[in-house]
Amino acid sequence: MRCYGILLLALLAGCENSLGPTTKTAPPPGSSSTDNSSVRLPADGATSRDNTAVNTRDQSSSTKTPFDQGQGADDIKVTADIRTKIVNHSGMSINGRNVKIITENGKVTLRGPVSSQEEKDVIDKFAKDTSGAVNVDNQIEIAP
Repeated sequence: MRCYGILLLALLAGCENSLGPTTKTAPPPGSSSTDNSSVRLPADGATSRDNTAVNTRDQSSSTKTPFDQGQGADDIKVTADIRTKIVNHSGMSINGRNVKIITENGKVTLRGPVSSQEEKDVIDKFAKDTSGAVNVDNQIEIAP
């Protein structure tokens, strides 16, 4: 029993005291900033994306989200088939590859940003040409 007590004390001695005072480290050489905060500001001329409206829209019960994905084998297969076509398409942007695909009772909803109208059209065609997709609701947006 005494061994456990000693082991416990040894472990506690090695723990960091996160409630104690903190110290700031010196800025990297060549840096003109003395503030070590990790906040990144947009580049000059760039605007910060405010997606409050998108978040509000997504909280609405009438808006399809990935949580609405049907759990039936047919719905899962339709979603997987569309995703496979998108991922295997050469030249598809990261945003295009990450489009949300929600299938419920054969109705496919596509959501998210893409880089161009061409990508939006290609993804829409993939969905419409997929066996088992009864209806396609294309809500894809073109990113600014």
